[in-house]
Amino acid sequence: MHSIRKIPAGAALLAACASALAHDAGGWAAIHWHASDVLGVAVVSSLCVAAVWLARRDKRAARQP
Repeated sequence: MHSIRKIPAGAALLAACASALAHDAGGWAAIHWHASDVLGVAVVSSLCVAAVWLARRDKRAARQP
């Protein structure tokens, strides 16, 4: 069950990282990061962490009487 929850987060991070691979140059020289790439990964990562934290908080609140 835990791995199924990681699939959307992994897909979002992969989409954010895909821009590093989408440059015009060929070969390994084409893989590089711009500031916008790093910012995108940071934003997606922080949103994933916030979503997990909120889900766990709601789950804990539902268990308490």
